[in-house]
Amino acid sequence: MTDLVPYSEPVRVSTFEIMPAAIELAGHVARTEFVPSSLRGKPEAVVAAILQGHELGLEPMASLNKIHVVDGRPTLAAELMRALVQRAGHEIWLEEASSTKVTMGGRRRGEEHPTRITWTIDDAKRARLDQKNNWRQYPRAMLTARATGELCRLLFADVLAGISYTIE
Repeated sequence: MTDLVPYSEPVRVSTFEIMPAAIELAGHVARTEFVPSSLRGKPEAVVAAILQGHELGLEPMASLNKIHVVDGRPTLAAELMRALVQRAGHEIWLEEASSTKVTMGGRRRGEEHPTRITWTIDDAKRARLDQKNNWRQYPRAMLTARATGELCRLLFADVLAGISYTIE
């Protein structure tokens, strides 16, 4: 019988300590199809994404896959926001989803009362989002992303380390 090894938190390494490895990795992957087109051929931007992800506790390739830059600001994919919230021990869930309305619910660990955020297609129209192709093709997914982002900004800002916008 094998002895169980108790779980322990990983040792936190400073962003500056991983920088040489991030630079080396970026030199190898910056021109590959594994890097989003907005970062492709830009090793410095790849390093920045890796370092930003490191501060959120992500591995380099997850960082490149789920952190995006919009107008010079890092943004997170909605599914990454949900994953970070759940990893921190909080709850976030989908209550209702259609192509015209999505409601997300969430609760901080140890709290009794949940918070709910609803996004509707009318909200998207007011924000002039409905003219974008992804909104026309995938309204439910886009509404889910917006509701997720709003809920996470409201309840879990500490988990997101100040990165509060979703790419969607």
